[in-house]
Amino acid sequence: MSAEISRIGDYSYRLPEGVLLLETDADYVKACHALSEEASGGMSLTFWVRKRHHFAWLHKFCDEIGLTVRFTEKTARDLLAEAWNVAVPDCLTDEDCAAMKLLDLDLRQERLCRFEDVMLGHFLGTAFRGERLDRDRIGEAVTTLARPEIRVLLARNPLLLRCLQEQGQRWVSHADPTWEKLLIENLIDEPGRLWQDLSLWALLSGYPEKLLEYVVPLQRAKFLRSIPGEVVKTLPLERKAVEEALTQIEMFFQDVGEEIVSSDAFRRAVFGASGRLLKEFKLLRVLLTAGRFAASAEDVRAIKGKFRDCPGLNTAELATLDYLAVPPRPLPPDGNAFDNPSAWMAWTEKDYVPYRHWQTKSGHEDAELEKVVQSFSDWYIRDYATLHQSTAFSLVHALGAFGDSIRKEILSLIILVDGLPLTFWPIFQEALQRAGFHRHLLEYRFAPLPTDTEFVKPALISGDWNCPPGAYETLLRTRAENDWSGRQAVYLSNLKMLSDFMPTETPTVALLNLLTGDEILHDDMAAKGTTHEEELRRLFIRVGEAAASLLDRWPGARDAFGLYILTDHGACCVLDQERQSFESRITGKLFADERKRFAVVEKGMADTVPENLWSLGYRFVPPFVKGD
Repeated sequence: MSAEISRIGDYSYRLPEGVLLLETDADYVKACHALSEEASGGMSLTFWVRKRHHFAWLHKFCDEIGLTVRFTEKTARDLLAEAWNVAVPDCLTDEDCAAMKLLDLDLRQERLCRFEDVMLGHFLGTAFRGERLDRDRIGEAVTTLARPEIRVLLARNPLLLRCLQEQGQRWVSHADPTWEKLLIENLIDEPGRLWQDLSLWALLSGYPEKLLEYVVPLQRAKFLRSIPGEVVKTLPLERKAVEEALTQIEMFFQDVGEEIVSSDAFRRAVFGASGRLLKEFKLLRVLLTAGRFAASAEDVRAIKGKFRDCPGLNTAELATLDYLAVPPRPLPPDGNAFDNPSAWMAWTEKDYVPYRHWQTKSGHEDAELEKVVQSFSDWYIRDYATLHQSTAFSLVHALGAFGDSIRKEILSLIILVDGLPLTFWPIFQEALQRAGFHRHLLEYRFAPLPTDTEFVKPALISGDWNCPPGAYETLLRTRAENDWSGRQAVYLSNLKMLSDFMPTETPTVALLNLLTGDEILHDDMAAKGTTHEEELRRLFIRVGEAAASLLDRWPGARDAFGLYILTDHGACCVLDQERQSFESRITGKLFADERKRFAVVEKGMADTVPENLWSLGYRFVPPFVKGD
């Protein structure tokens, strides 16, 4: 048998496995019995003793029974070295260990480490470990040491401060460039000032040199300029430094604003900006909209690229820049493509809608383009019946195209967005991607006429051009019964109902009739200090989150779930210059709702409309499209 008995005193300590701690007289008696019974055995016993008299008694007892035992005294330093697996420095006293309760910390390292690394890593973070200062973590180190609570901790803990100072000396000894040595010295001695100066450098590095020299001494400015920009690229910005930098930036733009008269000059200003301040973005947007030069798509891409990660600036606000650049003027489809539905779809989506959106935002009238639009209208009306009998081109057949996949799924969620203009679809798609959904298919189809919810939505839900009148819920149930193998149909009239909906494993088709987006687009967002893009983004994020939450609480498999997003029709704004008004009692009766560009009238009244008014539009006699 072998035995080891060590005295550890009153230190608080986590016992290693297999060690018995003797604290009372009863513990002492049990230890004596164990030593006596196993004196001739082959076991190994390890005891740690707190009280000195117990330690002396055990020493005498082992001598009396002739048992060879190794007796040792373990100081707090010894215990700490074993517990943490560190080389304890000479400057660390037993009193330091007790005062800081270091033995209470479970910080054992897998391999032998420097004591300073373990201490700094625990109290300040892993950025303070290692023989070199990690350049990628300079921002983390600076902001940590500049925090008031860390300064208090270091002031109250001389041992920790000494570890930090020694680590600083170690880092300096392994640093290569002069700027890194100076930065480390400043980090240890004046982290608050260093954070402020680095923040100024991060914000002003691309501007003329004098801006930085206005806020820091010349010698300090030379030191900051020696620091690579990558070092401060992700540095959290110090508040006071932001205020000082903004003062200089605003004065700079005030001085040079009149000189920004070309795209080249504008892009130089964009290149010099930090891209980290919302105010910078607004100042550059003012230059872009000042009218001193014609903004190009490259100008917009430059500012969007610079500010894509700017805190407080969302993608919807960045998207509003697109209408500042004049897009290419749409040309009509060539040759035979003039009568090709796919060509008109591509022309509308890629050419006309971006240009029309710019027209709407800039108030630019284009009479020549309206002639092309008139050509489209003439073609669309002429081939209307043929188009809408096509399952590939008609919006009424959209849900029918997904019939096979819906019948294979257990839960299908259809979100029918009321009146969503094509130009805002990317905002919705981004919100869905953020919620974890990914698009598998995108189709464009022709909406029925008139493009109004009252006429289009029942046909879209039912799949029937001449569906009988009825509530949306009734139409959905009939569709589910006839086309989707009798699945359970759930009609959701608002976003809250989607959030509250508890799906089961019963095959179900749920339809959310989302009206909120159309309400937003008809509201005056400028009067509320926001934009349609921003409000739609907020709505669509909530929709995406609600759909993701539905999927999370559904007990079925994810591959048995399908999400379908449709709109009943698009929308665009008619410019004031494009409106044609007539002092006519008849037109006043026909078009009482100025938001709609159609009217439903009795045949008798229609026959009284003068021919010159019919030349402004088209006349339909129902049924618009007959069944097959």
